Amino acid sequence: MEILNLLKKIVFYLLILLVTVLVFYQLYLIINAPKFKKSTPLNMSATVINDLSQNNLNQNATQLSDDEFSYTIVGYRAGKKNSSVVLRKNNVDYVVQQGELIDNTYRLISVSTDEIVFDRAGQKRYIKIESR
Repeated sequence: MEILNLLKKIVFYLLILLVTVLVFYQLYLIINAPKFKKSTPLNMSATVINDLSQNNLNQNATQLSDDEFSYTIVGYRAGKKNSSVVLRKNNVDYVVQQGELIDNTYRLISVSTDEIVFDRAGQKRYIKIESR
């Protein structure tokens, strides 16, 4: 009987120790929580231009008009790897990674802080990024 009482006390004290450690750990997480700073939204405008380089002057592909690219650029992530663009059409946002297709038509080729390049049937579409 005494062994049972001793085991109960040991389990009880171990549980108290565990709860104490968890409370201190939770306090540590609260104190060291990340601080979020307010930021202003990214203001930018995009101007779509057609590629007029010598490579495309001799192609017989149909010329794309600005009306065909009916997406609005909401944001972008430019980098050496995993670049992406957030596009909006009819109040629906699409995230397009580099190399992916949007509407089975436009493939995202590259993203930089100056321009975004899409490809449609071998014809490149450059979107210049102008920060306001």
